[in-house]
Amino acid sequence: MGRRVSSLTRGESYICWIRRAALVRKADELSSNTRSVAWGSLRPSHYVVCIFQPCDSLCSFYSPYCFFCLQIRLSLLRIYSLLRSFQEESSMTIKYSIIVPAYKECGNLEPLTKQVFDALAGDGFVRDEIEIIIVDDNSSDGSVEVVEKLQREGYGVRIEVRTKERGLSSAVIHGISISKGDLILVMDADLQHPPKTVPHLFRALQRPGVEFVCGTRYGAGVKIDKDWPMHRRFISWGARLLARPLTPLTDPMSGFFGLRLDVFQRGRGNVSPIGYKIALELFVKCRVKKYEEIGFNFATRTVGESKLTGKVIIHYLEHLKCLYLHVYGAAVIVMVPVVLVIIFWLLCV
Repeated sequence: MGRRVSSLTRGESYICWIRRAALVRKADELSSNTRSVAWGSLRPSHYVVCIFQPCDSLCSFYSPYCFFCLQIRLSLLRIYSLLRSFQEESSMTIKYSIIVPAYKECGNLEPLTKQVFDALAGDGFVRDEIEIIIVDDNSSDGSVEVVEKLQREGYGVRIEVRTKERGLSSAVIHGISISKGDLILVMDADLQHPPKTVPHLFRALQRPGVEFVCGTRYGAGVKIDKDWPMHRRFISWGARLLARPLTPLTDPMSGFFGLRLDVFQRGRGNVSPIGYKIALELFVKCRVKKYEEIGFNFATRTVGESKLTGKVIIHYLEHLKCLYLHVYGAAVIVMVPVVLVIIFWLLCV
């Protein structure tokens, strides 16, 4: 019936029917001299019944069914409360996932995480239903240590370090693929996307029929930081103009957007993570039917360096070509320059 516990003496305590190692650690916090006994192969169905203390040295065998030789060390009320709290933690499901692609953003991760959780909590979101996933392209700048510190402080954040892949778009796709929530939000790590706007995007996604939500820098009453360089504004304007035949979004270049998980699954097989403008890719390939836009004030970067380079612009043009072929087909793409040449020739004759 029982197992011999020769190493236990009067005054020591032990735990029977252990469900999980995490629960043992919780019990250790309640009783400083509590110790666990290995009962062979523990199964997930095992539960902690109580923490007991051997009575007299006459008892050399232990059976979880024999209460006559045991003396209760901790009250059943405390154990009941412990089990209830553990059950609540285990049953809590993630509903909201925030994907943050990052490269050498160590200095921004802590303020970003804390501000996002504070903003959501202030808007009525349940803290335990939220997760932040940092997808890091092997920065080796201390980002992992920052996330571990945040985890110890109780924040629902984790980091995925990629060593074989690079790029913002593929990082976003990877983050969505491993997320647990039904509503997914993507934002940059540099704090240019204001954390206080995160609840508004999630609220928009919760509205009936909405499949995609985009944070826009060009909505009514929205201001761009006056310190944002003029050449960046011109590049953004040109990029929006080129993408206009593909999407009605006012800011398809935005990296601040959200979508439902089922919408992502609908177009996942066609998604090709090229370049940095993954929102445009997902909007087109996932065949979004209903969307909303939320205006936000775009801030300048405070820590780290901008990722915009000439290579990024070239990748964007290549990306546009692929999307035009996907939407309109090769024949239409070939005919457009031909028609333009004919019109120009007729005007010149």
